[in-house]
Parts: sequence; structure tokens; C-alpha cells
Amino acid sequence: MPADYPRSHRVADFIQRELTDLLRSEMKDPRVSTMVTVSSVEVSRDLGTAKVHYTVMGAQPGEREETHKALTNAAGFLRRKLAPRLNTRSVPQLRFYYDDSIEHGAHMSALIADAVATNTTESNDSSESGSEPGSELTSAINPVAAAAAASQEPTSSDASKEPTFSPSTASQDTSNNLSTDDPT
Repeated sequence: MPADYPRSHRVADFIQRELTDLLRSEMKDPRVSTMVTVSSVEVSRDLGTAKVHYTVMGAQPGEREETHKALTNAAGFLRRKLAPRLNTRSVPQLRFYYDDSIEHGAHMSALIADAVATNTTESNDSSESGSEPGSELTSAINPVAAAAAASQEPTSSDASKEPTFSPSTASQDTSNNLSTDDPT
């Protein structure tokens, strides 16, 4: 295998797939949420330990802690079930860590959506007053570009004139670019 995909990464990917299957089919602990997802696995270079990052979708306030306790207690059971599937001399010790990146991403998306919604209402207010949205920002950053943009505002007749492409003009343009040095 190539050096950019070492054995520890291959073992980590395999453990992630197998743990997902084991949690879905073999775990009977009621403390483990049915919405547990193994988001990533990191295996040490010596294959001695594996950090298992998991998420719980739609978790209730105490469900996250209960799931962590149950997974920590079931680590030996999961290692024993992984052993025949893994085909290595030893199975890494499993350490479980809660991954809050999905919750953090959802929070950031909500903040961005809120900012866009507030920005949209502000830009509508400024367009009603006659100025273009963002023109204050442009003039503050580059006053020369703002003055040039203000002097070149398109008129209604300029907006209706769009460049058109026709194959006959394209063939004329390319025939002028041919060099006579090429014998073919």
C-alpha cells in the first residue's frame, strides 16, 4: 500500500465500519441510544489504542452522559466482538470520546442564517433609500474604486445590450489567428 495511507488508517476505517455494525446489531444495553453514530476512529501507530469519536443525534440532556458510560463499560465486549473480524494479533483498546462537531456546525449554520436574514433586511432598507447595498463598505475599503463604480452606473439601454455569440463570427476570429508557419 502507498505510504500516504498507512496501516493504522486502514485499521481505523475497518474498526469504524465494524463498530457501527456492532452497535446497531449486537449492543443490547438500553443506555446506548439508538441514534449513536461512530463519526471517526483514530488508531495509534502501534495499533495499541483506538480513539472512537461518536455522536448522538437528537440527544436528550442526560442521554449523552448515559451513552458515554454505557460505551465505556461495553469497551471489553466490543473488543471481544472485533477480534475475530479484525485478523490482527491484538485488538486496540477502545476509548470513547463524544464528538460535538455536528452540534457546533449546526450552531454555526444557525448563526450564519441569522446574520444573512438580518443583512437582507438591512440591504432592503438601504436600497429603498437610493444607495446600492454594500456601497458604504466599498467606499470605505477603496474610495477610488467606489468613485469609478459610481461614475459608470449602467443605463437602461446598456443593460438591454448583451453580447451575443454566433458561430460565423467565431470562425472568422479563429481564422485570423492561424499562423502561416505551420505546413499542415
